[in-house]
Amino acid sequence: MSKTVPKPNPEFSRGTGAVSAGPATFVRPRVQVPVATIKPSAPVAKAAAAPVPVLQPVPTYGFVYLLKRIMAYTIDSTVNLALLAGGLILALWNQDVRVESFMNPSVLFFGVIFGLIFNWALITAQEVIFSTSIGKRIFGLALKGGTGAILLRAFFFIPSLAFCGIGLAWGLFDHQRRCWHDLVGAIQPVEIARL
Repeated sequence: MSKTVPKPNPEFSRGTGAVSAGPATFVRPRVQVPVATIKPSAPVAKAAAAPVPVLQPVPTYGFVYLLKRIMAYTIDSTVNLALLAGGLILALWNQDVRVESFMNPSVLFFGVIFGLIFNWALITAQEVIFSTSIGKRIFGLALKGGTGAILLRAFFFIPSLAFCGIGLAWGLFDHQRRCWHDLVGAIQPVEIARL
């Protein structure tokens, strides 16, 4: 004897009706969700692989750094003024000029001014051409910047020195040991690796 299973009535196939009509069946409702398509306003270019940045060590500007700068300037000035004195002595020797004629206060004043300008010009020329000077190179310091920034820094060295050295002494109190001419030129000597 075969048992026939009655076909479910389509009215009751959605789960409506009494429990006595059979087990409840539920049909998931079919809901259409609109899919928004995003159209880019400009064509999207493939991103080039960006190079991985190399982390540079953060320079420290302690009192050792400031001492290096002071010693470098002292060496530069000593070498430059020795060259000037040697040239002056040689010129006086060849012209047979007496040294006593230079002991006049006005001559001494202009001699000191000329010596300062000569020293400044030689240091500036070395920094522009080589981005360092003899003294800076000895202590492993160099300027990282363009010619314009180096010239601007060198030009503002004069007011830094002229106001009784307050512009130079500013480096004692600045956290990066910058003097006035370093701040204006936005460039200062940094330590470089020795060869």
